Amino acid sequence: MTRSARHGRRLQRGRDVLTVLEFECESAKLRLWLDELPKEYVVPNRALLPEVWVEAASACATHTAAAVELRRHVGGMIQYGLLGGVLKPGRKHSLSVRLPRDEDGTYSQFCGFVEYLAAIIPTIEQMRTDQVPAGSLAVKCIAHDAVGSSISVFRELTQSLLLLLTTTSAPRSFDDALNYFPAWRQHRNQRSAKS
Repeated sequence: MTRSARHGRRLQRGRDVLTVLEFECESAKLRLWLDELPKEYVVPNRALLPEVWVEAASACATHTAAAVELRRHVGGMIQYGLLGGVLKPGRKHSLSVRLPRDEDGTYSQFCGFVEYLAAIIPTIEQMRTDQVPAGSLAVKCIAHDAVGSSISVFRELTQSLLLLLTTTSAPRSFDDALNYFPAWRQHRNQRSAKS
């Protein structure tokens, strides 16, 4: 299996800061943003819905923003999705979430289909409380593909986004990056065990 990793870097206050992490193998590409968002997909605050509260949250956030983009070949199809958000740490043991809306089609390139947004809150509610950061999360960027996106992809993206917001170290390889996609890692491990 061929894997590669590229790390975008920028100089900030005299130190080297990772901005975008890219990981590839022959069947997938991942891009991860820590403490910033992909600017071409950011939804303005006026396009966010009122917050929804999720009561169980106990993880400590280490990043104020994160985004994840997945492009994965499965059979003859390419699964795709991008999800990112800004977190304001806050109230203990709860997380509020604001989702983007697109009532008139103004932000259609960002918001995608409502069915993909509908995967976010239930996914957070099903995660362990030690994986969910306390505070207020604004989902500020979301992108989909007309064919290769699905609710299951956005469930994975939601989980990986929250795990990224609470990570203490950035992944350095494709295998490290898979730690933010537990279901995908488990599936790959099962396939490897069979062969």
